[in-house]
Amino acid sequence: MPTTQEWNEALNNLLQYDFHVDYIITHDCPFYIKELLHTRTIPCNLNDYTLPHLRNIDEVMDDIEQQVTYKL
Repeated sequence: MPTTQEWNEALNNLLQYDFHVDYIITHDCPFYIKELLHTRTIPCNLNDYTLPHLRNIDEVMDDIEQQVTYKL
């Protein structure tokens, strides 16, 4: 689970490039991909982090995936 500082850095980088990137490297993937793979991750305790704006990691990854465009 990323820390607040890691999330801020990632989101600031995406904003800096208007969500138009070559690729995204992450330890996790959007939830819809997990469903396609028929896998689930162990839930993380978000209370361990100061991320009040996040509902859960899957929703955030889905939101990012919907906004990102990839360079060809």
